[in-house]
Amino acid sequence: MKERLWKNVWVVLYVVLMGVLAIATFLEHAYGTTFVQTHIYHACWFCGLWGALAFGLVRACGKCRLWKRLPVLWWHGSLLVILGGAMLTYLTGEKGYVHLVQGQEVKSFIRTSDQQTRMLPFSLSLDSFRVVYYPGTEAPSDYKSYVSYKVNGKWKEEVISMNHILSVEGYRFYQSSYDPDL
Repeated sequence: MKERLWKNVWVVLYVVLMGVLAIATFLEHAYGTTFVQTHIYHACWFCGLWGALAFGLVRACGKCRLWKRLPVLWWHGSLLVILGGAMLTYLTGEKGYVHLVQGQEVKSFIRTSDQQTRMLPFSLSLDSFRVVYYPGTEAPSDYKSYVSYKVNGKWKEEVISMNHILSVEGYRFYQSSYDPDL
């Protein structure tokens, strides 16, 4: 009976988490990324929800003797690795933004936490920008920034879009928005 109660608690936690993530998606569209990061993703209660789910995964691995069922153990273990990576990034990562203007070389970024300017170990430049729309609508389906970056004196070209992140020297660049004049 007690095990069934624990299982129900973890299922409810999982469903609540999925509901919160779904609501966060709509709130981000309505109020912006900063609002959702401040009130949901970086809130103590949200981290606690993830922590409770991680605790449940560890408990399930031990109580249910999942080492005897290797595929199930791998599945639970992979979720723990993902949660661990997310927590490590949250605790050690530096969040900021770069505003790229076509033809201007950028060598710094602005930290989100204190609005301080920090230098990048390379330079970044916007070559061109394009918005791809859903057919027959004015709703954007993708934003594409064609950028160049200079590392160790050599220029390289890359595309940053909604689903393609640029990683350079340990920094990750996401396409999050664009200016009205494109």
